[in-house]
Amino acid sequence: MSKARKLITNTLILSIGNLGSKFAAIILVPLYTHFLSQSEFGIADVLTTTITVLTPIFAVSIADAVFRFTLDPESERSEVFTNGAIVTLIGVFVSTLLIPAVSFFVGQQFAIFLMISVSISIVNSLLSNFMKVVDKVLIFTLSGIVNAICLLVTNLIFLVKFRLGLEGYLISAIISGVAGIVFIIIFGKISYFFKIKYFSIAKIREMMRYSFPLIPNAMSWWLTNDANRIIILAFVGPAANGLYAVANKIPAIFSMFFSIFAQAWQISAVEEFDAKDRSEFYSIVLQRMIEFSMIFNATILLFLKDIMKCFVSTNFYNSWQLVPFLLLTVMYSNVSSFVGTTYIAAKKTTMITVTTFLGMGINILLGLVLVRIFGVQGVIVGGAIGFFVIAVIRILNTRNLVSFKINYILLVCDHIVLGLMIIVLFSDLVSSRIETIGNTLLLLLMLYLNKDFFYSIKKLINRRKSKHV
Repeated sequence: MSKARKLITNTLILSIGNLGSKFAAIILVPLYTHFLSQSEFGIADVLTTTITVLTPIFAVSIADAVFRFTLDPESERSEVFTNGAIVTLIGVFVSTLLIPAVSFFVGQQFAIFLMISVSISIVNSLLSNFMKVVDKVLIFTLSGIVNAICLLVTNLIFLVKFRLGLEGYLISAIISGVAGIVFIIIFGKISYFFKIKYFSIAKIREMMRYSFPLIPNAMSWWLTNDANRIIILAFVGPAANGLYAVANKIPAIFSMFFSIFAQAWQISAVEEFDAKDRSEFYSIVLQRMIEFSMIFNATILLFLKDIMKCFVSTNFYNSWQLVPFLLLTVMYSNVSSFVGTTYIAAKKTTMITVTTFLGMGINILLGLVLVRIFGVQGVIVGGAIGFFVIAVIRILNTRNLVSFKINYILLVCDHIVLGLMIIVLFSDLVSSRIETIGNTLLLLLMLYLNKDFFYSIKKLINRRKSKHV
């Protein structure tokens, strides 16, 4: 199997397990916008995002170390998993102890939900990562389906039937998370891999030296969003944060697909890192990823207003105005994460921390300045610039490891097309019909500019057909 085909195959396999619960969360957006107020939705979104931020802190990103070290041919799977599990259990214990302290800041109800959910997230991250690299992808896939079904059913029960509002939303999230974990523990036969005889302080130190610098990187997208939410809450208000939360759901689809691809890419990046043609392979994949991102963004912009009319209530319709620059933010975040995988493959993760903190600092600083001038849009632009800076620095810094070759002329042209589409979207001087025609023509131009993306897909399909003849 070629490198490209293997990457695509791994992406498709991993997508099945990931898409269940994530698609369920997206499908439930209309339900949430009808049964939760703007303020409730904003609070729920802040809590959910905070869980994602706290997870790598309490687990010191040990799940990433389990993933990476298990891929080493000479590694003992049980040793890697056992020591990773011990670190995870310590994280669960610490998060439970902190409930009284957290209650002082957010109240007892939210504190209990927050820290229980962090514990669930820590355990699920460990188990899911391990299933992906020990030939138990089917178990990982089914656990995602179980999680999705539980999320759908419990939301219908607690939100629609009993009208519990925010409380029902929180209970549903806990139940679905526990269901997925129990499924993996039982059917993934986790007890077979957990062997206390492999407990080793030295191994834990080795794994933590690798994982600790990854904490800021794991938090970067979500911490940027969390910081943005706090800035919006402080300077604009909870209603605006609710609109921001809804607007984030569309870019979240983009981010969701990339996170799935990133898992497969991490495997390929590690396996191909010692190859002589790694720079060429890495560059081709990055270029195709950028081309796909541009096409995806342009397509969303064309149908953006229609999508918002169909999937959210009228109270949240104006959130479409926040989506265009959020799409750019996610794209820059994805590029920075992709290039950051080079550090992971080389087991040189310190620079990930340095670049992440720099980008986050720029985001927060610009957010605080621009929110006073442009409101919520200013906060979003600050985030986009922050991730753009991270991506540029990483591309330059990794030249001694991988020499990335990017079509910069095409990149500039693509940005010009996206900029024109955004201008048309916000223009009050044209009718909706002219707006649709104009952005349709711009989308066609985007497709033409990035035609190499489709040629690559066609080439892969033809190769597969030729092998079956």
